[in-house]
Amino acid sequence: MSFPRTDKTTVKLPLPNGGVYFREITRAEYERWIRPIVDRTMAPVRQALADAKLTPAENREEVVLVGGSTRVPSRAAYGRRILWTHSARGAQPR
Repeated sequence: MSFPRTDKTTVKLPLPNGGVYFREITRAEYERWIRPIVDRTMAPVRQALADAKLTPAENREEVVLVGGSTRVPSRAAYGRRILWTHSARGAQPR
């Protein structure tokens, strides 16, 4: 899903009958749909911090978020609230 410089995008999905489903969605709709998934991803983050004996408030220069959903602005902001740090967006691990 991509919202390049806009708050709307069009979803185009091929249908089994050969047709194509089109629907315009807003960034707000998309973020509302993915919120339950984002919420579930925070438990492993908290567990990783606990396993490393770190607290969210401890000083870290940055955190590298990996995966497509980390490009969603609300996901990155949610991570910043939990980790109290900057999330690196420039790294492109393969």
